[in-house]
Amino acid sequence: MDILNILPNNPIKILNIHENKWKFFFPEEYYDENLFGTFEKAVELVDINDKTAEKKLKEFIRKHPYHIDAYNHLSLAFRNQCKYIESFIFAEKSFNLAKEVIPHYFNTETDEIEWGYLDNRPFLRACHIYAMELCYNEDYESAINLYKLILTLNKSDNQGVRYLLLDLYLETAKY
Repeated sequence: MDILNILPNNPIKILNIHENKWKFFFPEEYYDENLFGTFEKAVELVDINDKTAEKKLKEFIRKHPYHIDAYNHLSLAFRNQCKYIESFIFAEKSFNLAKEVIPHYFNTETDEIEWGYLDNRPFLRACHIYAMELCYNEDYESAINLYKLILTLNKSDNQGVRYLLLDLYLETAKY
């Protein structure tokens, strides 16, 4: 099975929980202790043994093809191994998996996806990792737009995106 194929029937949901606040919801199986433990063991290997992390995360994705954070961390493991094409592809895949569940009536100017809700973090990480990949590929305009989106969605900027955005403005001479 090719884990990059477009996946039908994405079980991830995002719901409006209060006024302009939105929250992601994942399948019940994602909260299983054994599943979480398997995932965490693979993630702990990123930056330590990226080749083994890659293998374990690929196995995990084969069984759980909608797990956004597995794609996020696999992208990081590829980046650490200087597998730049794979890193970009999996960052983009993670971002698109999460983005595809956001309804057309979601207002990117006023609606929020806050870091404080743990289940929103995989999406915000996907945005961040994909924006970094865009920077590595010198697509600064797209990265700027994505960083600005993150700041709009998560105004508290728990990821320090405003500093990365400042660097990009300086890099592109957009004072």
